[in-house]
Amino acid sequence: MNTETENTYDDYFRLARNPDFERRVSEAAAQAIEEMDKVVANEVKLRYVTHIFAKTLDEIAKWLIKPRFLN
Repeated sequence: MNTETENTYDDYFRLARNPDFERRVSEAAAQAIEEMDKVVANEVKLRYVTHIFAKTLDEIAKWLIKPRFLN
């Protein structure tokens, strides 16, 4: 029987080996960057992209840790 840490580790590597998931995330990021490239001046692109990806990671973290079921 695995510990919670071992289960988390196993889940991570199972997901990390999911090429479809990685492809979809990469394609979404590429689309976002291409759109941003059309509307943002060169001098602010890196700062803006960093802000957007940090904000997105914060939102993902909040979604992952929020309670899924209400009693």
